[in-house]
Amino acid sequence: MSTKTRHIILILFTIILIIASIFFHRYRELKHRIESSADSAYRSVILESIHYKKELDRYIKSNKQQMKQT
Repeated sequence: MSTKTRHIILILFTIILIIASIFFHRYRELKHRIESSADSAYRSVILESIHYKKELDRYIKSNKQQMKQT
C-alpha cells in the first residue's frame, strides 16, 4: 500500500471514530434522561399510592365510627 492510501484510510478511520463517539455521547445522554424520568415517575406513583392508602384508611375509620354511633 502506498503512503497516500494509508493516510486516507487513517483519516477516514479517525472521522468514523469521531462520529461514533458523538453518537455514543448522545445515546448516553438520552439513556440518562430516560432513567431519571423513569425514577421520578416511579417515585411519584409510590407517593400517590401511599397518599391513596392513607385516605382510604381514613375513610374506612370514619365509616366504622359512624356505624358505631348509629
